[in-house]
Amino acid sequence: MAVVEKCHNSLEKLLKGLLAENSKPIRKVHDLLVLASEAVIGNLKKEIRETFDELNDYYIHTRYPDDFVRMEAEISKPKAEEVYNKTKDIFKWLEKSIEN
Repeated sequence: MAVVEKCHNSLEKLLKGLLAENSKPIRKVHDLLVLASEAVIGNLKKEIRETFDELNDYYIHTRYPDDFVRMEAEISKPKAEEVYNKTKDIFKWLEKSIEN
């Protein structure tokens, strides 16, 4: 579960970095889809939107102890690895958008 939480956190920080880089206000929000929209990242691929949505759901559940215990039991090692690999790909894609 910690891997999935860190995946969300790393993407959240990178998106907020994009906002800062472009002198846009950074709100206290954790929703990756909202942050991507505010960073004006247009035309997110369906796969990226789905991954952001999945990570948002996991993030919410890590905030509440009962949900955390349940989610921890539901996230297998292969699922955590899948989320981690998707996050790495999205992270690389976002880094390229910073360079351009």
